[in-house]
Amino acid sequence: MKRLFSVSILLSVISIFIAVNAGFCDDVIYGFEKDGQGWAIPDWACEKIDYVCKTVEISSDAAIEGSSSLKLDVDFPKEAWRAAVIEVEDVFYWEEYNFLFVDIYLPDNVPNGISGRFAMTVGDDWLWIEPVMPVNLMPGKWVTVQASLRVDNVDWKKTEMVEERGIDGKIRGYVKKEIPVILSQEYKDDIHTIAVRIEADRIKYEGPVYIDNIRLVKELPKE
Repeated sequence: MKRLFSVSILLSVISIFIAVNAGFCDDVIYGFEKDGQGWAIPDWACEKIDYVCKTVEISSDAAIEGSSSLKLDVDFPKEAWRAAVIEVEDVFYWEEYNFLFVDIYLPDNVPNGISGRFAMTVGDDWLWIEPVMPVNLMPGKWVTVQASLRVDNVDWKKTEMVEERGIDGKIRGYVKKEIPVILSQEYKDDIHTIAVRIEADRIKYEGPVYIDNIRLVKELPKE
């Protein structure tokens, strides 16, 4: 009788655990096991001096899940901010999901200070938006980078060039301005591309960066 009672309690606990964490069911949408699944360096990045990703290819050198990942060959100089970006264009229906995750790996010989973040183009004007803050990457370890897809969250921003005027009111030039963006339902329903960007601000590094396991999550696990 005691044994049956114990089994009953155990099954109840397991049921509660499953119910609480049911939302944390991640769906891998890009695993890079056979090919790049459409991910590539965008043409516009090849035309900009501050984007320095040279190639992107499938590699078996590192993987957090499965046997392969996507390898970016980057060349960051020490003199200025530079980035490497890859993106994919597709039809994204993510109504039931609230988070987007990716795992990024830097070899252990990479200097500290390199970071990563997602970006998306949304809406009729294909507005480029990105999370307000990047995530610091750790050499020698897989680091999970996430972005919130919750409607009305304010974790996103856009960058615009705005006029800079003198005291006489005349335009003296243009400066970059970061503007908060609310992820509206209209934006979430109209995502055209998603991108992963690796950033280095005056950090010298030439070599690979690995990206794997891009996935969608409904809810974060409860602590």
